[in-house]
Amino acid sequence: MKPASLFCIVIGMFLSLTMLILACALQLDSADGSGKTNNWYPIFTMCFYMVAMIPLVFGYKMFGGDDERESACLSFGVFGIAVILTSVVGFPVVLFAANIITPGALGLTLGSSAFAVLTFAFAVKQLVGDDDSY
Repeated sequence: MKPASLFCIVIGMFLSLTMLILACALQLDSADGSGKTNNWYPIFTMCFYMVAMIPLVFGYKMFGGDDERESACLSFGVFGIAVILTSVVGFPVVLFAANIITPGALGLTLGSSAFAVLTFAFAVKQLVGDDDSY
C-alpha cells in the first residue's frame, strides 16, 4: 500500500472518531425537551470499527497463491465488512429509536459512520486492487 493511501485512511478514521467523540461529549438538546444531555452509548460503535477489517485481512493473507480460493475469501471478506458496516449505521439508529441518544448525537454518529464507511471502502479498494504500481 502506498504511503499516500495509508495517510488518507488515517485521516478518514481520525475524522470519523473525532465526530463520534463529539457525538458523545457535547451537551445537546434532548428530543423530548427535558434539557441538555450527553450520552456515551454511541462510543460502542467503535467496537464495530475495530472488527470491520478483520474478515478482509484474514481472507487476503490466508490464500496468497490460489486464485480461485483467494477470490472466494476476498468476496467473503467484503461481505463480512458490509455486514459489520451495516451495524455501524444501524446501532445509532436503534439507540435513537429507543430514545437513548439525542437527534444531534444521532446526526454526529451517522456522520462518523459515513466517514468510516468511505474510509473502509477506500481501504478495501487499496487492498483488493492490484499492487503492480511499484
